[in-house]
Amino acid sequence: MDRVSRLAAPRFISEEVVGPSVNAALAAGELTETEADVIYAVARQGKVKAGDLEDVIKGSPSNRSHRLRRMVESGLLQKMSGPGRYVVSLHRNVLTKHVVRRLNQLDMLPAILRD
Repeated sequence: MDRVSRLAAPRFISEEVVGPSVNAALAAGELTETEADVIYAVARQGKVKAGDLEDVIKGSPSNRSHRLRRMVESGLLQKMSGPGRYVVSLHRNVLTKHVVRRLNQLDMLPAILRD
């Protein structure tokens, strides 16, 4: 039950899973610094609108929308229903293998999925 409650805690996910996974992907050259910064910001906030990221993605609203669209297309972000809300996607993208490794390090995977 401890594992389940930890995985249900947004702060645990953002700080202990997403953050280290993004760092690993950044170090491996699989993410740009801006992409990493966007993912960190979205993970900390949960759901964001494009305007919430104006400090992270510099430039015009058009530039911000273009960057976010590319991140959605690459699977790093998922667009929620409704106007311009985004969440981090950890499924089938460059972060996936890093997330699985991190969950393994945290002893959060069932035995059949370890190593």
